[in-house]
Amino acid sequence: MKSSLTLKNIYRLLTVQDYPVFSQNIFLPSDLKGMTLYRFYDQVLIDDLQSGSTGTLIFRQSGPRNRYLSSMCNGSCSPGLYKRYTAEIMELLSPQLLLKQTESYIAFFHGRRTDASVLHDKLVRYLSLIRRENPSFSSHIDAWLQECLRRFASGEDPDQEGNMFFLSLHLSVLTLLSVCGTENTRPDLTAVFSQPDFAPAGIRTLYRTKISPDSDFEMITDHTSYNERFGLSDFHFFGREREIFELRESIRYEKADYLICGAAGTGKSELLYQLINACRNENLPCAAALIHYENNLTDSLIRSFPFIHGTDRAATVFLLHQYLQEKAQSSLILFIDNIVRNKEDREEFAYLRSVGCRIYATSRTPNLSGFTVYQLEPLNIESRLLVFRDLYKYPLSKDQIARLKKLFEEKEVIQTLPVRMIASAANCRRWTPDRLLSIFEGGQDISLLQTASGGSNMRTVYRNLFRSESPSASVQHMMALAALLPQKPVERKTFLSWLTCASDDHESQAAVDQLILQSWIREDARGISVHPLIRAAFESRSLNWLNESSQMASLCAWWKQSGGYPVKDHALFLQQPMGSLLELSDFLYEIAMHMKFPLPSDFFDVMVEAMLLRLISYRSPHNDPLFEKMAEQQPLTKEQTLSLLSILLFVRICPDSLKPSAEQLCTELLEKKEERSDEEDIFLCLYGKYLSYINDERCPVIMESLYEQSDSTAIKALACIIRAAIAEFTMDAEGMKNWLDKGKECIEEGGLEQSHLQLQWLECTCNYLQGTVQYEELLVCSKKLQKIAENLSDKEAEWMALFFQGSVLIFDPDQAEQGVSMLETSRDIALSVAQDDFPVLFLSKYLAMGYEKTARFEESEKIYLECIALLRKYPQRVLDLQQYENNLGVLYQHWGKWEKSLPLLEGAVEKALQFESEISLAEPRNNISKYYRHTGDFEKEKELLRQVVPVFRSAYGDEHPKTIDAMKRLEECESKTESS
Repeated sequence: MKSSLTLKNIYRLLTVQDYPVFSQNIFLPSDLKGMTLYRFYDQVLIDDLQSGSTGTLIFRQSGPRNRYLSSMCNGSCSPGLYKRYTAEIMELLSPQLLLKQTESYIAFFHGRRTDASVLHDKLVRYLSLIRRENPSFSSHIDAWLQECLRRFASGEDPDQEGNMFFLSLHLSVLTLLSVCGTENTRPDLTAVFSQPDFAPAGIRTLYRTKISPDSDFEMITDHTSYNERFGLSDFHFFGREREIFELRESIRYEKADYLICGAAGTGKSELLYQLINACRNENLPCAAALIHYENNLTDSLIRSFPFIHGTDRAATVFLLHQYLQEKAQSSLILFIDNIVRNKEDREEFAYLRSVGCRIYATSRTPNLSGFTVYQLEPLNIESRLLVFRDLYKYPLSKDQIARLKKLFEEKEVIQTLPVRMIASAANCRRWTPDRLLSIFEGGQDISLLQTASGGSNMRTVYRNLFRSESPSASVQHMMALAALLPQKPVERKTFLSWLTCASDDHESQAAVDQLILQSWIREDARGISVHPLIRAAFESRSLNWLNESSQMASLCAWWKQSGGYPVKDHALFLQQPMGSLLELSDFLYEIAMHMKFPLPSDFFDVMVEAMLLRLISYRSPHNDPLFEKMAEQQPLTKEQTLSLLSILLFVRICPDSLKPSAEQLCTELLEKKEERSDEEDIFLCLYGKYLSYINDERCPVIMESLYEQSDSTAIKALACIIRAAIAEFTMDAEGMKNWLDKGKECIEEGGLEQSHLQLQWLECTCNYLQGTVQYEELLVCSKKLQKIAENLSDKEAEWMALFFQGSVLIFDPDQAEQGVSMLETSRDIALSVAQDDFPVLFLSKYLAMGYEKTARFEESEKIYLECIALLRKYPQRVLDLQQYENNLGVLYQHWGKWEKSLPLLEGAVEKALQFESEISLAEPRNNISKYYRHTGDFEKEKELLRQVVPVFRSAYGDEHPKTIDAMKRLEECESKTESS
């Protein structure tokens, strides 16, 4: 008899009145509107049960109608499918898995008006039905399920969450047994429910610990201040109780992403901060991140996690994604402030959602796909009056409050920020209540009353309001600088230390205090910041006065006293800076972008270092507009040109405006020889490396000069590595080994093991070992490369290491599958961090060969055809195209499609004739000879082999399998042709 324990029957139990017994409804009919069987499980079933290889097959959402899902819901899957899926579940099964599924049911119930007593009664009848229809039903599981029902009925947990917990836990196990189908009686599964860790009371304790106020709240983007409140204290935050309650409920019981929308100045950011406080106080998520949106979402994430850094921007994003995916396993909410509409963000948002990150964001734009829009209306009039009275220090009578309320309504003073600014201005001007009301009623100061919703109009209002307070020059200058602060708050004392050479600079301190008092600068426990609308009103102000000011001198002095970020110390060894130095570099960048060029000489020197720091920390784009401005600045001293060029060459850029200077410097420094400084040697090293990418013949000369004359072992080591790479390009194996040996000596002498230089040396060594067919040594070297790459978070080196190992293992029949798996992993990483098509072409050839070795011919053919189509777009890569055509021809021979192989191999020969490489010509000729052997034309085979064998013996040696095979076939051909 077919079991009643199916996903479909669990759905029926919850949604209809007559299964397994007629009763009242568990839910109101309106709460089930639009609900179907598939939609229910898509919403309730956790991702863990859907993400494995079999789970993905069953619960696939794309493509045609999924027959596996229909069979699973009806309990009619094949025994083999149940066996595979149950094995998959057993690997995941833990108390945490049951808790996660239970939480999903709890969220479903809390989103609807649920009658728990009816649900309990129906579950009692359902368990009785299951027990009656399934004689082999496990006694362990039966007792476990009855314990859940008993704990609910006993009322041990009278609160709402406890009330639903054991029923949800009961349903979770029924669901688990349903998806295991005929395998739900297997001993290893049923034995789990007799273990103490899986007891219902134990899982309830695990749940309580997870949501307990005593558990840890992790603010993963603000480690220094997560114990402090965000935004205003409870005593100064008014009128958003309903909004906080509803958003907090959505976090607890929903899965949707929310976009808090409203006009500028409505209080969106403050509401977001208060929501974070609520999450921390009640431990709603296990982890939270506050992201200040800048440029685009990817940039914003990189800036918010400065402790995550890779070798370049793509590698940093890859590591960041891994980090977020790990945090999302235990629940992660990203709070993103002030998003703007940007097409570049679509892919990033899709990724974040795919790994399970919840998103709560603020924006003035409601038209962002993927969000549930939460429209933030202006504060009600009573709350606006409280905000005003909180900042306005004079007491108001009931009559004055009534008159002020009427004026606010008449003048349409509705947004929170203008209310705060008006109150602060009135308080600072010491207007008595009567004076305040007379000004408002008489309209004498229109700047206080203009609150048009348009952004540009509001900026004008704030500028007028600021001027109406007759600020001193020091206050005006301080406001102009504060408007350029990073969006993330900066400590007040840090900001002042940047701008004041002396700690007793009372004028600057007083200016900051006044701006905070008047609400132009906001301050909370994390530091000071400026509202985006106020920032927009002041950041366009001219900074010409700054050139000769004490603030400029102080900024430069502070940077130098802190140690700065000198090019000579960081261009070769990437070191992460202190947070305060990075904050200052952001501040200096905004200042430089708002100044007229040329920059003062001292400030230019500081900006060179600041740009290098930002480049390494944020992996910022190489086409930064400030780079262009700095490169075009005239005049530049020789030292400034040297430093700026070193940074640009570090990212493989040499602007046209600086190319003559680079050429002149290179010539002068090569003639200077032993008198060169470390800065000059670094420039030569980076310039030589840049020349190597364009195959400039001067590169070997530069590298050899550096090896002979530099005092730095690091520079000497890098010069050897680059020189070895040049030898590889010219197929000089002996020269390559010689330079690699010298590089190894420099690395050991300088104690540079485990550094990025050793990583580069290992990559180059692996290329040498692969090219000289030393496969055992290549495996050892590539494993060492992988280990160091993982330690240094260098994803490019990691995929190279996996590639080298896979490229060896695919030729071993016993390890070919493992080799293919390594190459697939290597390809996935490479595609995530690659900036161009190189990794695709580099890896695909060996992956296609691996598929061929494991008889996956269709997959191999597909890769070859895709790469050939891609290479035809690059005329300069004819030799690569020739290799792919040759390999595809070999694939067709192994596949038995001999006629398809000949045109490809003949095309490969024609392309190889354009080059002087004998081996590139010999390989396709050898494969064509096999075609003629297949057709019985031994004369043509012999003719080709006579050309091939000498080249193979010279290139590979007499003991190489290719040479042995070619020589053997040549002997057979000669014997056959002589006898005929």
